[in-house]
Amino acid sequence: YSDSSIQVKEWRDQLARKINQRGFHELFKPIKKIGKGNFASVYLAIRLEDDRKFAIKAFSKEATYGEDKGKESLINEIELMRKFNHKNLMRLFEVYESDNSIYISVELLEGGQLYDKIKAKQKFTNDQIYSVLKGLLMGLEHMHSKRVMHRDLKPENILLRKENDYDCVIADFGLATWADEPEYLFVRCGTPGYVAP
Repeated sequence: YSDSSIQVKEWRDQLARKINQRGFHELFKPIKKIGKGNFASVYLAIRLEDDRKFAIKAFSKEATYGEDKGKESLINEIELMRKFNHKNLMRLFEVYESDNSIYISVELLEGGQLYDKIKAKQKFTNDQIYSVLKGLLMGLEHMHSKRVMHRDLKPENILLRKENDYDCVIADFGLATWADEPEYLFVRCGTPGYVAP
């Protein structure tokens, strides 16, 4: 419809948060593995068109879909993340799908997990505590305004934007759900030690 590369890029940017795309390996260059979850490996990758860095959550379809409610859980996580637009919630940019994998492109957060700071027995200043709590509450407020429950809040799922910066981001929406679902995908969920009694 248009030979303008600028207009084509604008269309792609608008559609990227709404549809699954093809061609991940032609558009991204994985650099190194930076994390591993239950169903996904996380990689630092560079988008070749502009050298921008992203975190890529790579899900094996066989492994994910082989788990009880694995496919439904992944679809739910992507659907929920597409609804969020807040600096204190992990931002989803694009989703790519191949025959064997799903790749979720999210913002690269280089400050690590809040859990790592606590485990290292780091002493927090009042300003750092204020910054983490403010970000956490603002992120939760946005989620709740969309009628979404996280259901697995814990220090491992609270990431810091940059090293020595306490602007935090809530991540991992694998157990999140709409608050008004007639039937929840997972009824009993969360992490022991963090779930409500």
